[in-house]
This record gives sequence, C-alpha cells and structure tokens, in this order.
Amino acid sequence: MGLPNDLVRVYPSVFNDKSVDSLLTGLDYLLLKLLYDNRVQAGMTRQQVLPVIKQVLARFRQQKIIDRADRLVRTGGLYPLLD
Repeated sequence: MGLPNDLVRVYPSVFNDKSVDSLLTGLDYLLLKLLYDNRVQAGMTRQQVLPVIKQVLARFRQQKIIDRADRLVRTGGLYPLLD
C-alpha cells in the first residue's frame, strides 16, 4: 500500500494536484498514520491490509483522531512557523 497520487477522491491533500494545499492536511495526516502503522507491511495484498486498516480506523474513531486530524497536523512541521 502506498499513498494515493493524483487521485481526485483524495481531497484536500498534498497528494492531489487539484488541491491548493501546500502543507499536509488532516486527511494527509490520517493517510500517513495508516501507512506507517506497524501492522501495515510492504507487499501486503488488498485482502491482507483491509482488516488491518479497518482496525486502525476503528481505533482512530474511538480516540477521536479523525475528528482532530486537521488540528493535530497543524501542531507540527512548518505550521508553527507560519503563525
């Protein structure tokens, strides 16, 4: 699994050429957290990764990470330098 590149469905995102965002969005934050979860391994098939992603997303929902993703991403990286 890799991050989607140039997909219209992935919006707003730095991974979408039509997005005006030049810094990570809340969606990007979630995609990167999913990609770098220890249970997600290179070479996994769609059938192997889907149950893992569903578990991770369920944990994100329970911990309200999805609701807070945009705020969380703005606390790191270049965002503090822009204020």
